Amino acid sequence: CMICGIAASAVDADSRRQKARRFYMEGIRLEHTGDDASAGEMYRRAYETDTSYSEAAYAYGSSRLVTKLDTLQSRTELLRSFDMIRSFVDKYPDDSNEAEFYALLGQLLDTLPESARVLERLYIRQPDRPEILIALARIYNGMGELGKSIAALDSFEAHGKMDDEIAATRLSMRIEQGDTAGAKADMNRLLNKYPADIKYQVLKGQLYAFIEQPDSAVAWLQHVEREDTASALPKLALADIYKERNDSVNYDKMIYGALLTEDLGMEDKVSILTDYLQDLISEKQDTVRGNYLFRVLNDQYPHEPELLDLAARYNAAKGNPIAAIEEIRYAIDQDPDNADYWQQLMSYQIFANRCYAALDTYDEAQEHLSDVTDLKFLYAVAAQTIGDYDTAVGVYESLIHAMVPDLSCTDSIDKSKLRSLEYFDLYKLSGYYTSIGDIYFQAGRLADAFLAYDNALAIFPDNALALNNYAYFLAIEGKEEDLPRAAEMSKRSNELVTDNATYMDTYAWILFLQHDYTTALQYQSAAVEKADADGEQSADLYAHYGDILFMNGKPDEALSYWKKALETNDNELKEKDIKLLKKKIEHKTFFYE
Repeated sequence: CMICGIAASAVDADSRRQKARRFYMEGIRLEHTGDDASAGEMYRRAYETDTSYSEAAYAYGSSRLVTKLDTLQSRTELLRSFDMIRSFVDKYPDDSNEAEFYALLGQLLDTLPESARVLERLYIRQPDRPEILIALARIYNGMGELGKSIAALDSFEAHGKMDDEIAATRLSMRIEQGDTAGAKADMNRLLNKYPADIKYQVLKGQLYAFIEQPDSAVAWLQHVEREDTASALPKLALADIYKERNDSVNYDKMIYGALLTEDLGMEDKVSILTDYLQDLISEKQDTVRGNYLFRVLNDQYPHEPELLDLAARYNAAKGNPIAAIEEIRYAIDQDPDNADYWQQLMSYQIFANRCYAALDTYDEAQEHLSDVTDLKFLYAVAAQTIGDYDTAVGVYESLIHAMVPDLSCTDSIDKSKLRSLEYFDLYKLSGYYTSIGDIYFQAGRLADAFLAYDNALAIFPDNALALNNYAYFLAIEGKEEDLPRAAEMSKRSNELVTDNATYMDTYAWILFLQHDYTTALQYQSAAVEKADADGEQSADLYAHYGDILFMNGKPDEALSYWKKALETNDNELKEKDIKLLKKKIEHKTFFYE
């Protein structure tokens, strides 16, 4: 009968709960002895015996969260653990510790609405705990619900608990929300309470700037700066406005003044100067301005390795590797155990074509560093540059085998050996094979070069450098039937890395070889424009451009770029290419050779 069935079901459920409780209590005992693994197993058995047993669900879910197994740390499994804990939190809504722990987990797992739901309920049940409102305000802000966030802070203030940091946070939210009136009111309250606090005075100027009252912002910040000339804050705020206005004179003046203040530490000053110098370099502005500001810090901290490091990077960015070498050498003298400094030194030496010195630096670094793995790549580059191909290949092979000991370097790779590697490791491994391919091509070992490129792409199909180099070398040294494959690879490299002059040049030249002169001209024009804009003149690129222009019916322009290729050649062109260029210029026509 139905009643008998219901009774039997109830007895069965009670039996499952009793069994689950025994597992659960044994888990608690084991956890108290420090045997977390066995405790977790008991919690699992308790939960699987009775999934409605919220205490067991909480214990098992919590145990899963701290278990260091990849299978339990995926987002899907973390959310499953989170869901197990939910049943306990909902069963005991007044347990503030568990509710707040659950809400924190929700934030870490980016399930903010669920965190908000639990804390909203907790605050309704415990309105005498205004600190819950602060947590809610942060969650609402993370959800993009600025209105709710501000309302929560308003309620917090109504408890008489508002502190200055929270008030400043609410002010920023009002500004972001566009509540100008509310932001001004908050600002005035802060200034009335702390009329001498310069950070709030500066914040008022920044508020004017944000609400598009720049003249008022400048006037107010200039007033603040005059009242407290020793503070960096108003100077930096003014510098931001002057930079926005492209007023380089006043911008430099404020940065200069900020670097002279004593309320900023060396790290802050180095950070400010770094940002300043990066802007100069990226915008190709007059670096004399940077030299002047550098002297300000150099006078204050003449022997600090952080500043010497910045000076080296700055000189390298300006195209002066010799000065960079000198500066980073001083930094190494102060901090010889810094591996980054040794890497920089080798990089600058290679850039300055001092590759033998780079090889010596590698040997010297081993006297100070316990691990020189990161320097090996630069060692291989230096060896490759001086033509010591066997040494370079040997180093790359050692780097490959350090990652996958039995991976082939002389035959097609076995991809099953790569299963344990993560994305970045695959990218790095593919890069080593690409470098080996480049070396073999330079050595004239085409079959070995193409095998290395094949391996590089088997490991990481979207290696743009391997795609470009393989495509170019295949086009100029392979057979005509190889051109479609070369074009496909080159096109893909341009899709992966847009606006790269070298990659566009490769694709244009392959199209030229396929007699698609119109499309070739489009890509080569873009390549030349990009190279010129970056200040990276290339004889090869100009020579290609001349040929493509000629085939597009533009002989005069072609002639000018053939001449430009000769003028800019710096050991880039082979002797036979130079002779052919001179022949084209002399006869003002293209030759098939």
